[in-house]
Amino acid sequence: MLIHPRLASAVVLTTVVTGLALASPAQAAPGGRPDRPSHPTATRIDLGTLGGRNSEASAVDGSVVVGSATADHGRRHAFAYDLAAAEPVMRDLGTLGGGATGAVDVDGPFVVGSARLPSGVFHAFVYDLAAAEPVMRDLGTLGGRTTEVADLDQGIAVGQSDTVESVDAAALAPHAFAYDATAAEPHLQDLGTLGGSHSEATAVSGTIVVGSSATVSGDVHAFAYDLAADHPVMRDLGTLGGLSSEATDVEGSVVVGNAYDAAGRSYPFAYDLAAPTPVMENLGTLERPERGGTGTRVRIDDGVVAGTSTIYSPRRLRAFAYDLDAPQPVMQDLGNVAGAASTYVSGTEIDGDVVVGTWRALQRKDEPSAFVYDLGAAKPTMVDLGSWDHTEPADVSGDVVVGAVRHGRRYRATVWVLRDTSRPQVAFRGFDHTVDEDDGRVTIRLRRYGRADRAVTVRYATRSGQAEAGQDFVPASGTVRFARGARKASFTVRILDDRRREGQQAFLLNLSHPSGRALLGSPRWAQVMIAPSDQ
Repeated sequence: MLIHPRLASAVVLTTVVTGLALASPAQAAPGGRPDRPSHPTATRIDLGTLGGRNSEASAVDGSVVVGSATADHGRRHAFAYDLAAAEPVMRDLGTLGGGATGAVDVDGPFVVGSARLPSGVFHAFVYDLAAAEPVMRDLGTLGGRTTEVADLDQGIAVGQSDTVESVDAAALAPHAFAYDATAAEPHLQDLGTLGGSHSEATAVSGTIVVGSSATVSGDVHAFAYDLAADHPVMRDLGTLGGLSSEATDVEGSVVVGNAYDAAGRSYPFAYDLAAPTPVMENLGTLERPERGGTGTRVRIDDGVVAGTSTIYSPRRLRAFAYDLDAPQPVMQDLGNVAGAASTYVSGTEIDGDVVVGTWRALQRKDEPSAFVYDLGAAKPTMVDLGSWDHTEPADVSGDVVVGAVRHGRRYRATVWVLRDTSRPQVAFRGFDHTVDEDDGRVTIRLRRYGRADRAVTVRYATRSGQAEAGQDFVPASGTVRFARGARKASFTVRILDDRRREGQQAFLLNLSHPSGRALLGSPRWAQVMIAPSDQ
């Protein structure tokens, strides 16, 4: 897959801005460790800091990376870094008046994270990168002291917040929440529980929120909650026959997570909310299903589930992939890192065909490192990202992996731009578009990068900003199709002349749900600036 041209130029610019040379993936291992494998898989970029010693990246969406970094005064601040900017720089997102802040996730223009207040408690925040005057906004609480955010999708943030009961009672009673940053009057929405004292939301896709909640009996069960339902309620997804389960991710109507059977064995599961007769499906194990065994949280993207499963000879965790759409789905062992006799995997993330995670040799004498596995490659294999340092990958989006690399006692936010993946990308031609109010319409152009040997589609939608739908433009949504071999496509949005005296106003566009095994490239969000005709 080709690297987006703006991203490719950003790689060079980043080297100049930070003053750091790109790491050579084929460099010799320090300390005389020639046995540890390295592959020319990615270009590594150090994002630097905000003036202090440490930084780490936690999430990426398209070309925008977020995380936390120390400033010159030593405190950690949340940051955003746009790799595709003309002059990329680490942007300090500030505080809520207290000390440390850190970004947890990013989706389109919205960043969410955690901030310490002057009182010492932590609240979740949201930050709109596209706002005319962006500020860090406190999400508040459900009546208690603290709020934690876990995930973000299309402006909807989810997590858990203390309730009044959390303050008054000896036992904490946080509740799952949802927060729509795009609403006219955003506020925390209490999602309740399954009859027990507490709940937490872990992931969101569209309007579907998932997580885990205590039941009346005190057991903990996975739940799903549809924010768009006429009468939304928390839905108990049950277990595999045991006492507990947890939902860790959701895509569309498919929920995934971990659950226990009656014998106390844990397995990854999938649950399709839209099935005629929904049931929790046991995805099995890589070895000895009678013993079970799952590790880190299960993830899903484009119908492919990724996670870790226990191998018993010798005992260790191995990464797996499970294609729910395959004619005969089976759990696929992603194997060992090339050249390593035995690999212990402690975490996985997935975007499209690309699985990333942390691995180390089974004897655990080496530092943990990052791996990448391209499920769509002709001969897929697990390969090291070529760091020789203590490496902790955190997220992947398209051909960009982010995380942190430790240098002695310091951590640095790091990006790896993958040099070869097997899937096409679809993106806007650019982020900024300008149209005169009296033009009546604006044409938005899209581009496909990489492979063009199959037809692909992508959905688009408008979103109000300073310019309001129905007043300044006609709200639009639909599907754009790239025929086989086609690399260019477009759609139009009608512009309304309201005859009012006003300055320039903008609205947003976003791409979602690519088909044909395509990925969303960068930028996946765009801004249309309407120049007034009445001045």
